[in-house]
Amino acid sequence: TCERLLAEQMSLRATVEAIKKPLEHFDQLEKIGPLLGVPISAETVASVDLNAVAPTAIKVHPGSPQFADCLARLEVALAYLARHPEFKDAQLYRLKTAALHGRALALAKLAAVDLVNQAAKSAREAWWTSTSRVSTNASAS
Repeated sequence: TCERLLAEQMSLRATVEAIKKPLEHFDQLEKIGPLLGVPISAETVASVDLNAVAPTAIKVHPGSPQFADCLARLEVALAYLARHPEFKDAQLYRLKTAALHGRALALAKLAAVDLVNQAAKSAREAWWTSTSRVSTNASAS
C-alpha cells in the first residue's frame, strides 16, 4: 500500500503542476502591477481601470534588467491568454494585461525621451562652453 500511496502522491503532484502552469499567466497582473506602480489584485482586477490609475511607487525602472523581465513576462502572458480564450475571465485578464503592458511601454518611452532631452541639453551646454572659449580666445588675440 505504500507504493500505491507514493504513486498516488506523485500523480497528484503532477496534476497540481499541470493546473498551476496555466494559472501563472493569470498571476502576472498581481505580480507585475505593483512593480510598475499599479496596485492590482485578484479582487480588484475586474474593477480597476489601469489607464486611470496614477502610478504610485514604481519599483522597477525602464532600463533595468527587472523592467525588461517584467515586459517579457507580460508579453508571454498576453500570448498565452490570446491562445486560450476558453479559460474563465481570460478576456478580462488579457485586456488588463495589455493595458499594463502599454503602461510599461509608455514608461519606457518617457525614460527614453528624458534621456534624449538630457543628452541634448548636455550637448548644447558643451557647445556653448566651447563657443564662448573660442570667442574669448579670438578677442584676446
